[in-house]
Parts: sequence; structure tokens; C-alpha cells
Amino acid sequence: FVSNGVYLLTNQIVVNKGVVLRSWSNGDTAPGTTILDGNNYAGKPVTNRVALMDHAQAVLDGFAVQGGIGRGGGVMIARSGMITNCIISNNLATNSTYGGGVATIGSGCDVGVITHCRVVSNATDTGGGGMFISSYCTGIVEHCIIEYNSSCVNSSASGGGGVYGGPWNTNLVFRWCTIAHNTAA
Repeated sequence: FVSNGVYLLTNQIVVNKGVVLRSWSNGDTAPGTTILDGNNYAGKPVTNRVALMDHAQAVLDGFAVQGGIGRGGGVMIARSGMITNCIISNNLATNSTYGGGVATIGSGCDVGVITHCRVVSNATDTGGGGMFISSYCTGIVEHCIIEYNSSCVNSSASGGGGVYGGPWNTNLVFRWCTIAHNTAA
């Protein structure tokens, strides 16, 4: 459990065991008041994403995830995991990387489940301002709001302002989501 507050990170949080990382405020999850901040700003010598999920039973529950930079600036899913009840906003993927808010690594990954999240106001200079899902990935994205994200901020290289995925994502399911007001070059 992580108490409410703002946590300015110096490195990414790595969840590589079957644990639940959950915000906690007065007996409930608190995504509005428990903030994991990548602490990235102009002129900072070291930049990092906020969280890396790298286990099938890893869970990130009830956080505001912001200020991350890199592929999957907010959250990178390496193998699998669950992201639930999170607000993923104001993250950035730069230098021809994908997925400002959320990204997956490599083909054949298991996205797991992303549920009841808001993925808002993230950006990338390539593709998938809100989410980038690698080719051949499986998983479920449900009950999410993906809006006001943008891709190709400084180029015309790709697309998918809200969501961008490889052409072979045949086992990836989006259901009961709102994907709106996203932009791409």
C-alpha cells in the first residue's frame, strides 16, 4: 500500500514480482491524491518512465501516473500485468519511441488487463500518444477513457493519437472504452 501524496521519482518503479502496488487513502484507492511523478522537466539530465510492469501477476492500482518520459512514458508493460483505476496523463515518448501513456515491449507479449483507467493528454513524436501495443500482443483494455492524446508531435512519422498497434493484434480486445478527441499528424 502507498499512502496518498506526491512521489517525485528518481528512477522508474519496477514491478517484476507477483505483487499488487495499490494507493491507499482512508481505506480506499486514491488515484486523485496518490501521484507517481516521473519528475521530468526541461534541463534535467536523467529522464525516466514512471513504471515498468514485468510479471503476469503484477498489479498497479489506483495511482495518478504523470511526468514520465521514454517509450511507455507512463507505464511500460514488458511481459504482462494489470493496470487498474489509474489516471495516466502528461507523459511523453520522444526520440522515435512509441506510447506516451502506455506501451508494450516486443511481439508476442501479453498485455494482461488495463481496466477502469483514464489515459489523457499524453504525447509521442512517433505513434500511440495514449497507448502503443506491439504486434502479436494479446490482452484486454476495458472500461477505459482514452482522450486528448497526440502523436507525431514534431514529425509526420506515424499515427494513432489515441491508440496505435501493430497490424497483427488479433487477440487484443478493446471493449466498453471511449476513445475520443485524440490527434495525429
